Amino acid sequence: MTAESFGLATYHGVAPAFAIRARTANDGDRSRSDIFHALEQARRAGTNLGLAYVLTTCGDTLLDLGDDAGARLVTEARGLIDRCVDPGIAGRSLMRTESRHHLRAKAVMSTSLIEQLTDRELAVLRYLPTKLTQRDISIELYVSLNTVKTHCSAILRKLGVGDRKSAVQTARDLHLLR
Repeated sequence: MTAESFGLATYHGVAPAFAIRARTANDGDRSRSDIFHALEQARRAGTNLGLAYVLTTCGDTLLDLGDDAGARLVTEARGLIDRCVDPGIAGRSLMRTESRHHLRAKAVMSTSLIEQLTDRELAVLRYLPTKLTQRDISIELYVSLNTVKTHCSAILRKLGVGDRKSAVQTARDLHLLR
């Protein structure tokens, strides 16, 4: 609403805001209108990452509304993300959306282990979905903090991810976690 009041509603930089407003709206018609606007603006002059984020958010919203057009948007986002060296938050958002809507099997990128996890790494992995810190995990497993840090680094490397949240999601996708 602020962008509209300042005459910035047609500026491509506000496309993510319209996508998020569509995602959080309680009215399907309002969501669809905001999705259309977000996509139109993002396609005009946005960056690949910005467009991928808007495509992902809008696709997720449409799929939640029961519209299969959302899957096409998510697939388009995957094509953009796969060309990015570091997709950052847009890549993580896309992975969550693909997983939530069971689109990962259809995605270009498949998740697999780079290398098998050791038993001790699996033990640490089981604690990653919890709110425990690495220090807390070390106390639970009766090992040093440095040992947990080493195992966490190995887990991230072997799962091919960059953070704890992505490691948990990938481990669930690979049925290493429930």
